[in-house]
Amino acid sequence: MPTPSPTPSSIDVTTYHYDNLRTGRNLNEITLTTANVNQTKFGKLGELMVDGKVDAQPLYLSNVFIPSVGAKNLLYVATEHGSVFAFDSDNVRGTAAQPLWKISTQLPGEGPSDDRGCGQVTPEIGITSTPVIDRARGAIYVVSVSKDGSGHYFHRIHALDLTSGKELFGGPTTITATYNGAGSSGGNAWAPMTFSPQTNLAYIPANVMSSVYTSKYDEFDETTGTFKKIGGGDGFVRPPGAQRRAHLSRAQRLCPRA
Repeated sequence: MPTPSPTPSSIDVTTYHYDNLRTGRNLNEITLTTANVNQTKFGKLGELMVDGKVDAQPLYLSNVFIPSVGAKNLLYVATEHGSVFAFDSDNVRGTAAQPLWKISTQLPGEGPSDDRGCGQVTPEIGITSTPVIDRARGAIYVVSVSKDGSGHYFHRIHALDLTSGKELFGGPTTITATYNGAGSSGGNAWAPMTFSPQTNLAYIPANVMSSVYTSKYDEFDETTGTFKKIGGGDGFVRPPGAQRRAHLSRAQRLCPRA
């Protein structure tokens, strides 16, 4: 097994695939070459323990000052159990590979959503879409799904402090919507149990838009056996602190319920 000793990166990864176009390109990469990417110098660095499956892409911020700890290069990991972890990315082996902080996005009396009979995201649904980081505001934005003891489902957007995981701007905000017509919920209110946010959050400058844009919400209509667009396909939800910044998400339906 190779034992690489990489130099910490100063290139932040604040959104899925590096940019809002989702190109997956790191245009600042000048270290990797055909000479050093080989079986002796390139490989697994370590392991980090979390509490559920990881479907969201981990994000990275360099040189983040943590009170009482100091400056660290942080790796943020979100899980389908509804948790967010912040790890020291330069310590990923042994007892040092412990989170600097960990939070749950669920409110008291809640847990992650069940999979609603869909094998696409199973056995539980918490945080599926990749969060987005706004370093200027010191926040990581996360969309989570949860379920309470009475069987009610919730989608919420959280703005979490990058250094501690604490909720910012009076959040979280519960995502709700109304639309014309009737779907599987039997009325014109969006039914959160029929959706899973599977695409990823992206940063949009405030002079472009001041809300979370949720595109193409599809709902499964059990009466007709088809999926229908809600409200023409567009919906807006204002996240905590949205008067200055905005973030983009696409929410996708779960598998049809049996």
